[in-house]
Amino acid sequence: PAIVPTGPTRAKDPAILHFTEIGQTASVVMHEAALGLARTARSALGWQPREAVTLALVPGEPAYVSYMLLAPFLVGSLVICHEDPARFTRHADVAVDLSPRSWFSSFKALDVMIRTEPNLGTLLKGCASIAVLHPADRGFLSMSALSWGGPVRTVWVPWECGLILASDGGNRAGSAGQPVQGAEVRILSE
Repeated sequence: PAIVPTGPTRAKDPAILHFTEIGQTASVVMHEAALGLARTARSALGWQPREAVTLALVPGEPAYVSYMLLAPFLVGSLVICHEDPARFTRHADVAVDLSPRSWFSSFKALDVMIRTEPNLGTLLKGCASIAVLHPADRGFLSMSALSWGGPVRTVWVPWECGLILASDGGNRAGSAGQPVQGAEVRILSE
């Protein structure tokens, strides 16, 4: 409620505490990291408040906790999660009913789901933003642009970070793309 006073926060203050069943551990997300998640979900993935987004990521992938669990909460998006792409057909009707405007998955998940769910193309045609984790097969992505009417972008989420650092506009095969606003990417050694 608005009557509850809030104190000033610093970049390093804890913002979110989350527990993972896999490692039976807890992690703290600092304010500056939470702001980065929200900013990149909006800028690199096109997520908007109160819009449905569809995600297909497997636990253990670098973007799983950050973009499957935390970013939709921080942006205010309605999330449709699929943790097992091979069983997408069980949830496809839910996704279609909610008319998601954005899609984000690993490339492998998208490939598996297209092979198992013939109506996935209809769902993807309604998405303004379709993104997959880097690396992705460029031939597949160019064919998908012809099929769905919109480009499929790759985004780069390093294992150590869990945050989108680069997004590909679709113009360089094998590229992880340009750094997102606020990110700096450097090669430090061979």
